[in-house]
Amino acid sequence: MKKTILLAALVISASIGSQVASAATAVGKVGVLTFALTDTYQHYVYLNGAQSQSSACELKDCQNTVKYVTGTEKIDNKRIINAIGKALGVTFTSKAQLAVVNYDNDLPNPAYPPYLACENDSAPPDTFNAPDDLIGGTEVNAYYDLTFGAWPNEQQIDWVDYSETTDPASVPSYLWPKATVRISDPSNGNPNLDCFDVSAFFSFEEASCYFCWDTVDRVTSGTAQTVGGTSGDICIANGRDCGLKGSGTTRWYFTIKFNNVANENLYLGLRFNDFGEYPYGVNSVNSADELTFVVSGVVSYPWKYKTVNGLGGVWGIMTMSQANGFGREPYCGVLAGSVKITETDNTKVPLPCIF
Repeated sequence: MKKTILLAALVISASIGSQVASAATAVGKVGVLTFALTDTYQHYVYLNGAQSQSSACELKDCQNTVKYVTGTEKIDNKRIINAIGKALGVTFTSKAQLAVVNYDNDLPNPAYPPYLACENDSAPPDTFNAPDDLIGGTEVNAYYDLTFGAWPNEQQIDWVDYSETTDPASVPSYLWPKATVRISDPSNGNPNLDCFDVSAFFSFEEASCYFCWDTVDRVTSGTAQTVGGTSGDICIANGRDCGLKGSGTTRWYFTIKFNNVANENLYLGLRFNDFGEYPYGVNSVNSADELTFVVSGVVSYPWKYKTVNGLGGVWGIMTMSQANGFGREPYCGVLAGSVKITETDNTKVPLPCIF
């Protein structure tokens, strides 16, 4: 199981399952991220009217009064993008958007967690983008541990794999998740920032529980059907004379993490300092600019096969309507709110370095 420090994902140029239309279209599927979280924190503690950091034991004495006062802060896209900019010493515009790409499986069908290799098409069989056991093997080094079933975080599906950058050659490419998290900022005057990989700041972790069906942790109501010729809602377009049709609602348990503190998130240094793929190094941020959080909840994803702007695929909105967790911004507190991934295409959210 990979450690949950945070991710520095590998960069790729094409989607797995979302690229089911003709490659000549140059249209790709984009999941636009929207965070709407509130941090409720302990702002003050008063002992007999004065602020106190040692109030607990004073309650053992008579005639003492302790008052607890909370505060709230918003954690939204603007706050997150600003925290990324502070860590890298760059500035994004007010129009910048967060997006995740290449997260579909290669079927494509949301009822299943992301596959890296479908058993009907390629070897080895049943290769999930999941907490796999490397087909019976184990890979461990200073930054990642792919041992399957290691408590306490024994089961998770990493959408975006943060540990690939440590030693890409040590694990076959078909075992690495392909998703990346990007900032789309086409109006930025700096051409390096219009399609910027910020995967190292995030971790996307889907729960995994293999019972019997190969849907693994996902729970779906609906139907999906392969049909002959072009009578389906979309064409598979991989050499087969058949298409896909259907719709449904899929749910799973999801955890999203963020950390812009370099001495905590080791993958920031690996990505931006050690590898030097970008002309930016990660900086230590002032305490007021620190932002770390973890939110979890059930995602509901109503989906349908259809064609959007010439791109056939699975489309819908993934919503974690009760996103709860904890964070530091810089106040330590408990989080509540929502997270959405709204699926659209790159003509609306440009990512020129991908599509």
